[in-house]
Amino acid sequence: MRKTLPNLCAGLFVFVAAVHVGCAPKGQPDNAGTKTTRYEMGPATTCALSSEPLSGQTSVRTFAGERIFFRSEAQAAAFDEMPGSAKRVIAGSQLLDRRGVINAYCPLSQEPLPLDAGVVEYRSVLIGFIDQKHLDQFNALPEDVTLRICARYLLEADGVANARCPITDELLLPDAPVWEDERYKIAFSDTAALATFNALARTRRNELTARIILPDRGVANVVCPITDRPIRLDSPIINIEGRDIALRNVDAARAFNKLTRAEQVRYAYPEDEH
Repeated sequence: MRKTLPNLCAGLFVFVAAVHVGCAPKGQPDNAGTKTTRYEMGPATTCALSSEPLSGQTSVRTFAGERIFFRSEAQAAAFDEMPGSAKRVIAGSQLLDRRGVINAYCPLSQEPLPLDAGVVEYRSVLIGFIDQKHLDQFNALPEDVTLRICARYLLEADGVANARCPITDELLLPDAPVWEDERYKIAFSDTAALATFNALARTRRNELTARIILPDRGVANVVCPITDRPIRLDSPIINIEGRDIALRNVDAARAFNKLTRAEQVRYAYPEDEH
């Protein structure tokens, strides 16, 4: 989920959605519930290349008439050496985030969005498409289809952490029943699924919640590589070669720490074994 941090660049930029959308005049509805309007561009808060928080030593490059911000001069120099197609995606990630676009990949093509992505406001949520052709395809779809395509973004905008029901594994739609506490929201396919979740033992609810929440926070696994059991919300997390791995409990973490570095890397990157 995209996040905003404290203001790190002066001024505000104005984004005209109609330039990208090509739909109805300002304020008028279009098919699939779209409309055009004007949006303020927020400040850059993370490096366009590394996604790390920006610091006071920010480096800036101008690309396609837009200022792109980097955490260091080395990262900005690396950007300079990239082909134009890669620059369009890297710059687009930062600019679209600043404009409030909720997604980084096109809902139809699953490709990363470039800086000139087509953007539509769908039920008050800004959603990007890789180009105008894909946006036009989206606008031509029936509303029940567009709702299913955009459901995950509408749920995310409402603070829901999951796109599938943890009980039935069904894809969720907006207005799904929600279980929440002060830290997160989890949605369910229907009230029966929510009742089933509430009837589970606390340990099992913890495991199902961890399966949703921890990957959203960057944890790579949902099953402990030492115990072969589900991770939990309080599972220790260890970073191995840049990848966060959760161990079910302290004993599992201690056992993992006793492994050789090569063994730890194999557990952290099981896909490299194939």
